[in-house]
Amino acid sequence: GGGGGGGGFGGGGFDLFDMLSGRGRRPQGPPKGKTVRHGLNTTLGQMYTGAKRKIRITRTRICKSCSGKGTTKPNAWKSCNKCGGHGVVIMQREVAPGYYAQQRAYCPRCKGEGKVIEEKYKCKPCNGKMVVSEKKDLTIHIDKGMRHGQKITFEGESDEKPGVLPGDIVFILQQQKHETFERDGNNLVLLKKINLSQALTGLEFTLKHLDGRIIKIVSKKSDVIRPGQLKQVDNEGMPIYKDPFEKGHLYLKFEIDFPSKIPEALSDKLLKILPPKPKVVVLEDEESAELEEAVYEDQRERRKEAYDEDDEQGGGGGGG
Repeated sequence: GGGGGGGGFGGGGFDLFDMLSGRGRRPQGPPKGKTVRHGLNTTLGQMYTGAKRKIRITRTRICKSCSGKGTTKPNAWKSCNKCGGHGVVIMQREVAPGYYAQQRAYCPRCKGEGKVIEEKYKCKPCNGKMVVSEKKDLTIHIDKGMRHGQKITFEGESDEKPGVLPGDIVFILQQQKHETFERDGNNLVLLKKINLSQALTGLEFTLKHLDGRIIKIVSKKSDVIRPGQLKQVDNEGMPIYKDPFEKGHLYLKFEIDFPSKIPEALSDKLLKILPPKPKVVVLEDEESAELEEAVYEDQRERRKEAYDEDDEQGGGGGGG
């Protein structure tokens, strides 16, 4: 008797510690069906302002006419004579000329069920399939501040079949590229091209935001903007998800369009306004060189072409 009790706590089907921790419990109720995932194209503006999208889906639901039995009368199922009620059949597949391998496959007649319904007893609405197709409109709420790759789940809205709970439908947000803004977390980044006078004397321009607002952007006249410099506008970035009254920042990265040439007369005037240039003393034995527009040639490509020419000449000589 004592030995039997010890076996209960050992490698048998009962473990006290598993029971106390919950690991030893078997799942209760029917299993859940597969989760179906769909990508949902979303604009940056919809993630900024929030949006509602309606999507029509097609799914299976248990036939109400036969309550998911597939038949018009009880005990109308009979064993499938193609697979002998096993649900699988043995098929031969040619793996090489003259060589065949056997493999198991679902029975094509009973679809792996091992049983079929007599034709005269099939439920007409579902044609004996126990389920019918159904269309449904889902309303997807895109909340302010949601991000690319974020998931919106509709529980129990996927396919249903007898003995299996309906699975979930998951929509995955796919943010589309915006022509003006780039998103960086809760911040927005804008590449702004300005001219030299704006960079040196201050700039002023209007910007249409993602919600349609027109914002006037102004810099201080005393500020000089350098190429590639970042400036920020507080609280004009993306809304914070689940806290939409708080926002990130809007960053502006500046690209400066320099003039290609300046007239000599204007150049002399600029020299009087701008900081003086460093003086360069040229000795008698030093040479000077003038800068010209560069015509860049990839030296690696030139070497490769030279090697190809050598190969062609070498090959020609060998053939003679």
